[in-house]
Amino acid sequence: MRIVGDVELIDALDNAQQRVGGRAAGVLRATGAQIVRSAKINAPVDTGNLRATIGSTTTGDGRNGTMRIEIGPTASYGVYVETGTSRMAGKPYLYPAVDQHAPGYYAALERIAGDL
Repeated sequence: MRIVGDVELIDALDNAQQRVGGRAAGVLRATGAQIVRSAKINAPVDTGNLRATIGSTTTGDGRNGTMRIEIGPTASYGVYVETGTSRMAGKPYLYPAVDQHAPGYYAALERIAGDL
């Protein structure tokens, strides 16, 4: 079955996905950079290695499917500093950074959705 105008609708939806996905990808990248900066500021410093290894990895572009960002340290002990151990209390640096920037991220996504 073919409805008159369905090609135009499909094209419009594809264009909207590209436009919205691209804008959302920009918001995700910007928020990721803010979280990395805040986590580095929050991270406790002994040798500076933990702070130096905090970064992000982004996969996908948001326009043609999903996009994902992973943020954290590559230092193997980063999780123990964040959450603590049986012998040491945690010194959270990453979760507070996420909590600080999540509201702005969600607000930006709502603005993008409102522009549809």
